Amino acid sequence: MADNVLLSNAASSNWTTAGNWSTGSAPVNGDIVFLTNNNTLLTLGLNNSTITLTSLNMVMDFTGQLGVNGSSNQYLQIAATTGNIGLASAGGQVGSGSTVFNWDAGTSSTVVNILTSSNGGSVGNAPIKIKGTALTINQVGGIFSVAALASETATVNTLTVTSSAQGVSPQAWVGPQCNMKTLTMSSGAVYDSSQQVTTSASLSRSGTLLTYTGTGGFATLEVDAGAAVRYNGSGSVNSVILTGTIDLSGGGGAVTFGNTTLYRGAIINDPLGRLVFINQPTIVGCSRPEVSINLGVGRYV
Repeated sequence: MADNVLLSNAASSNWTTAGNWSTGSAPVNGDIVFLTNNNTLLTLGLNNSTITLTSLNMVMDFTGQLGVNGSSNQYLQIAATTGNIGLASAGGQVGSGSTVFNWDAGTSSTVVNILTSSNGGSVGNAPIKIKGTALTINQVGGIFSVAALASETATVNTLTVTSSAQGVSPQAWVGPQCNMKTLTMSSGAVYDSSQQVTTSASLSRSGTLLTYTGTGGFATLEVDAGAAVRYNGSGSVNSVILTGTIDLSGGGGAVTFGNTTLYRGAIINDPLGRLVFINQPTIVGCSRPEVSINLGVGRYV
């Protein structure tokens, strides 16, 4: 196991060029790789899918490029047990970071920690793009996407979005072919267009926002006080546990809620009449006037 650092005077844009690296050879199995203090554009030699690193680390003073953006994004293909993206540089300084960091972790079980990123980006063009089939992602800041394009696939076992005192407020874009199994949010914004069923989504803390434009729906959706879901997609939710807000006013397809449990302060806003309750909602710990249910003209529960 060795630290292998991309040299600041790296002369080649090819990942596999031996002279680019502090060990005198391109990264191999077990290496701890650092991209730091560097503006190298790594756009060639990206297929390294037979290699498994101990970790891939991007420091915020790396302002170069990893992979290529386009209608079909090009990713560095390399496995790693852990990825740390957005690390502070020496002395604790947080630089501007890379605007193109595209990583495909392949089939390995990988924990990705996203601390911060460069600012800006759009759907399909976030500064950090991740793919893989066995991902656990912990995000405390920054902007990233997972399989954002319709042609891309990924499986996220768990996405946890929290917050930190520094850097860019967390934002995540989840693409239509991403199978996200569990989402836990206590900060930030997630834009989810997945066509797969999410087993569990939980939002806590005021200001947390999930914008859902997918079709797969949820097995369980829990929204605490002050948190909100903009449900602009379609599909079914088997179990809804609500103290916060679910807003269906932005349009979308038909939506069904199975078992719905409402607590004091719960808000369901559906002026377009898209929502159907399979079972009558249950109000717990309060009276009917203490929850708000708008189902459109002439529709009541």
